Amino acid sequence: EPTSGLDSSSAQQVMSSLRSLVERDNVTVTAAIHQPRKGVFELFDKVILLSIGGKMVYHGDVKSARDYFYSLGYTLPSGENVAD
Repeated sequence: EPTSGLDSSSAQQVMSSLRSLVERDNVTVTAAIHQPRKGVFELFDKVILLSIGGKMVYHGDVKSARDYFYSLGYTLPSGENVAD
């Protein structure tokens, strides 16, 4: 949980730094993030989204998540975070 206890600006900086590490050194970073801001969420390549009780509701590319939930009948207002 690299962003626990941080304000949103600091959390964005930490996650951007981790993203840079991934791109520069070709490493994998695994992190648990609770209620990420849209900008933080979009820094991930792949995610596992959990619902109440830890039930997995999505596992895949961040860029495909919106379409997945749309196919299930969920609509996401423009500008909202799919992780919400």
